[in-house]
Amino acid sequence: MRDRAIQVVADIRTVVKEDWKEHVMRLALNLAHDESEKLRESAIKLLHEVAGDMGQSINECFVVNEFRAMGLDENTSVRCTLA
Repeated sequence: MRDRAIQVVADIRTVVKEDWKEHVMRLALNLAHDESEKLRESAIKLLHEVAGDMGQSINECFVVNEFRAMGLDENTSVRCTLA
């Protein structure tokens, strides 16, 4: 169910115009900093789905830093999801 929700959010970018990047990034960053390991895993999957459409500057400023931080997550399942 969670994976399907991630896919739906990722697919929204095909319908919504330019503003989708800000909304999806805000959602993903909120999930990435949540206490729940499952939500942090969802953030990784969501960022992975949309990173190709975000553009180089957004990826360099936000996505890479989030992935780096999640690679150091204390929870093994979060790190495995990132790998």
